[in-house]
Amino acid sequence: MYARGTDAAGNVSNVTSIVISNIDKIAPVSVASLSPAAPNGSNGWYTSDVTVSFSVSDNVYGMAKTEYQVNDGGWITYTGSIPAFGEGNYKVGYRSTDLAGNVESIKTIEFKIDKTAPILTVQLDNTSIWPANHKMVTIHATLNSSDAASGVASMVLTSITSNEPDSGQGDIGANIGTATTSFSLRAEKGRIYTITYTATDKAGNQSVTSAIVIVPHDQSGNH
Repeated sequence: MYARGTDAAGNVSNVTSIVISNIDKIAPVSVASLSPAAPNGSNGWYTSDVTVSFSVSDNVYGMAKTEYQVNDGGWITYTGSIPAFGEGNYKVGYRSTDLAGNVESIKTIEFKIDKTAPILTVQLDNTSIWPANHKMVTIHATLNSSDAASGVASMVLTSITSNEPDSGQGDIGANIGTATTSFSLRAEKGRIYTITYTATDKAGNQSVTSAIVIVPHDQSGNH
C-alpha cells in the first residue's frame, strides 16, 4: 500500500509504502476419520466400538482449537483423542477456529453401532413323542426374538440332527434354511432330535438356540 500526505499550505510529502501481510479471512478445514474406516457389519452398522479423530489445516495464522459435539449436545474441545463410542446411533458435529478468529462451518459425521446378538427363545409344542410307532409326527415351534439396537432381521431353522442314523425312510421332514416353524420327526424309540434356530439382527450379529425332542424307550418317559 502507498500513501502521502498534504498539509494546509499545500506541501505534499514523499510517497511512502506500507506492507500489510498475514490477512486471514479463510476458515480452517477439519476432516473427521473413523476407525474402523467403514462399517464392519451389515446394512451400514458397526459391530465393534468406533473411534473418531480429527485433522485440521490452516494456511495462515494456524489453529486455535477444534471442538466437537455428540448428538447435538454441548461443545467439547478436542485434545487429540475421544473415548470410543459403544452401542447406539451417533451424529458427531465438529468445527475448528484459527488464531485469526475464523470459525469453520459445522460439519457432521454419522454412524451406528450394534455389538449385541439378538435374544432368541424356542418353545416346542411337543418335546416327547409317544408311542414310538415309526410314524412321522408334526412339531410346531414358537419363536420369540428381540434386539434393542438394530432390530431382528430373520429367524431361520438352521438344522435338525438325530443321535442315531436315519432309518432309511427319511426321519426328518423340514425346510432347513427357512423361517418355518413346523417340521416332522419320526417316532423311533430312543431317538433324541436337536432342533436349532438362528436369529440374525440387521447388523449381522447372530444368536443360536436349540431345543430337544425325545422318543423315550417306554411310556414312562424315561429315555
